[in-house]
Amino acid sequence: MQQRDIIKDEIERLGRVLGKLITLVTGSPGGDMNLEARLKEVQDRLRNDLGLEPDDLLQLSREDLISKLDDLQLQPNHLYQLGDFLVTWAYEEKRVATKIVLYQRALLLYDLAGERSGVYSMQRAEHEQLIKKELARIS
Repeated sequence: MQQRDIIKDEIERLGRVLGKLITLVTGSPGGDMNLEARLKEVQDRLRNDLGLEPDDLLQLSREDLISKLDDLQLQPNHLYQLGDFLVTWAYEEKRVATKIVLYQRALLLYDLAGERSGVYSMQRAEHEQLIKKELARIS
């Protein structure tokens, strides 16, 4: 019973961390922080709070990234939130090549969330379609 409470607490903590990352990238709590400062803060939080290197999200092969995410034991809802974070980051990103990779990785995370949850989500499908349209536009 106590182990289940610890796991539940950890899942809730990860959800809060991912939510904070999204609001930070959008500038909501950033106040007068410019985009570069907000992205640096987000990258630091990814590293410190989740144990995930930002470069891993961009540079690891698909298989290595999946393995890394498995090591972190992220739940499907966390994968979905991380995908939302990458979409938000891509929206703010100025470099087209990085923007493309971020969108592609978000699609991967949405796919993983769907596979692991075993649930088809209309909202996730809509997000995927919007990303695919944006990728077609910028490619």
